[in-house]
Amino acid sequence: RAAEILGKEILVAGNVKQNEQTGRLEVIVFDLDLNPDPKKEIERLLKEAETIVNGEPES
Repeated sequence: RAAEILGKEILVAGNVKQNEQTGRLEVIVFDLDLNPDPKKEIERLLKEAETIVNGEPES
């Protein structure tokens, strides 16, 4: 799978935590989009930002 995503932009959702034994950061992925649509992502982020600023999105 690494060869499939090498050199591509992907969208990953997850958490980052520090490993207590090694001190390294670990990424725990719970959603992976290998072909994200930039326009849909921009729309989603604008709605999220509007919700943060105004309390709720406009319809």
